[in-house]
Amino acid sequence: MTDYVEEQQNEIEALESIYPDEFRVISEKEFKISVYPDEQDEENPRGLSLHVKYTPTYPEELPEYEIETIEGQIPQKYYTKILNSVKEAAEESIGMAMVFTMVSIMKEELDNIMLDAQRAEEEILNERRRKLEEAEQAKFTGTKVTVENFMEWKRKFDAEMLKKDAVLRAQKEKELKGKLTGRQLFEQDKTLALSDAKYMEDDDVSVDPSQFDKGERGGALDKEDEDDNAVWKQFGHSTIEKTCHKQVNTVLFTSWETTVVLDHAKQLVIWGFKPTWFDKITQLQKQVQFMFGDPNQLMGVIDQDNNVSIVSNTETLVDFCKAEQVVYCSHMPFLFILYNGTVTQYDINTSKQETLMDSNVKSMSASDTHVLFCTDSFNTPLYGMGSNRLSQLGIDYQEQQVQKPHVIDYFCGLGLVTDMSCGSFHSAVVMSGDVYTFGWSKDGRLGSGTETAEDIISLGIFLDADDQVVEVNAVEVVCGSSHTLVLDDEGVVWSCGSNNYGQLGRDGLTDYYFRACFESKAISIYAGKWTSFIKQ
Repeated sequence: MTDYVEEQQNEIEALESIYPDEFRVISEKEFKISVYPDEQDEENPRGLSLHVKYTPTYPEELPEYEIETIEGQIPQKYYTKILNSVKEAAEESIGMAMVFTMVSIMKEELDNIMLDAQRAEEEILNERRRKLEEAEQAKFTGTKVTVENFMEWKRKFDAEMLKKDAVLRAQKEKELKGKLTGRQLFEQDKTLALSDAKYMEDDDVSVDPSQFDKGERGGALDKEDEDDNAVWKQFGHSTIEKTCHKQVNTVLFTSWETTVVLDHAKQLVIWGFKPTWFDKITQLQKQVQFMFGDPNQLMGVIDQDNNVSIVSNTETLVDFCKAEQVVYCSHMPFLFILYNGTVTQYDINTSKQETLMDSNVKSMSASDTHVLFCTDSFNTPLYGMGSNRLSQLGIDYQEQQVQKPHVIDYFCGLGLVTDMSCGSFHSAVVMSGDVYTFGWSKDGRLGSGTETAEDIISLGIFLDADDQVVEVNAVEVVCGSSHTLVLDDEGVVWSCGSNNYGQLGRDGLTDYYFRACFESKAISIYAGKWTSFIKQ
């Protein structure tokens, strides 16, 4: 017989550990969880609350729940979408703990609201800027000049000038009437030529203006001005918490609350919250080489023989197929399976398989919403697919959704891609040692030096300790949700973007440039959504 009370209590304990600040107990079977977006708008913050009350047989049935607005205004169309999405996710999770999934859906939808608001604000600013530019341009737009209208204007202008000259001459003659000119004065009195000499004394010295160097005097003034306007800059220091994990071979997977690694004995080790799917994977008794998935939907592994196995809430598929790499886009929702240069798309809802790209693909990278495909072709080295709302596919955001792999024209003929990575809303590519970034520029995650880049694709800018631009030969790049890491050929790790959780490994809240962040020589890097891992 199922012990519903124990299952409910276990879920409450897990939720309290995941949301220590957001979780509020009302009674033994009733609680609230506050939900906020990752990128909050300081001028118009938004927040929701999930109010849950367990039924006697939960999780075999839906709990009683209500979604409440606790901060800001949620437009009705978004509120209705959140209600429907949460209900659908909850119904799909009947039979297992579902509150975490419901909260995650709410958080995702809040993020989408913030993105839409950001896009709307940018469009308003762009429209305002366009109108100002048109108004400014109108100042320089007049009547087209022809020979006929120019001659007509010249006749009027000459007549007007003659009239003005006549008036000025009449006024001057009136003022000088009865007065002698200078010449007439000297002709009448020759002593006027020596009139100033009587004021000089014996010890007066004549001044030669050529003795004074105007340039030297001007230079002295410039130096004084420079000293008076000098700005002294001092940067503070704070302690960045870093943890050293020994006997770790590879970081396989990381999410909000869970990280899975391989130790030196090739055994799976979990840090943080232990979800139910972890036990299912360990029971497969596979020598795991690669891990992929979404903790709320499905997880998968690839073993040493390239066999793929998948676990979900409803089933376990052992040796499902062969693959060198698998990535999962939960919002599509597709698995992308790479084997022998061919990419197969697998729909997890219908189990339908389709060959997407049939040759030349070397590797893939994916976020929840978009995926990049790297090929061995010099002419078409990079393709993208999925969401492009923020130009994270390297093309104009007017094409917001790409249903099939689309070549990214910018890189055609430039060379071969040696590494790439997808963050939640941005992407990064390494080509010929240079780092190219594209997507949402908020908080400096692109490392391009600005939040308002004019170009869709930008080169990363690397600064040394003196804020001087330096050349870097990049070999690896990884993207978190709002930060980016780069490893160069000398083992130096560089970081940019948001540092709200210390993920940059150095001081400051945000940085729009790549700066060195790790003292020792590194050999590999890995990024979670808000975490960074460096192997040395």
